[in-house]
Amino acid sequence: MAGNVVYQKGRFKVIKTSSDFLVRNNKLDYSHHSHFHKLGCAKKCIQLIDQRVLPQSEYVKESIRRLITEEEFDQLRENKKRIYYNVQGGKALKYKR
Repeated sequence: MAGNVVYQKGRFKVIKTSSDFLVRNNKLDYSHHSHFHKLGCAKKCIQLIDQRVLPQSEYVKESIRRLITEEEFDQLRENKKRIYYNVQGGKALKYKR
């Protein structure tokens, strides 16, 4: 496998390939890997696994599913965002935090 290791945390290793970043789980076989366009996204995916949080993005969910075992994936909890309602000038403004 051609590429340079640019980041490593615990059992995960991020490798810079010619076209993208590959995240690999060193404790499992090579089938447990995922590709990202940006290094920040790869690091965020590792951080979410460490925090045991399941993201809302379907792409990142599938990437996390590929990186860890099914038992670990079932233990992840949903990321619930708070919704703040601000009544201002008679209009209800709604935005997510």
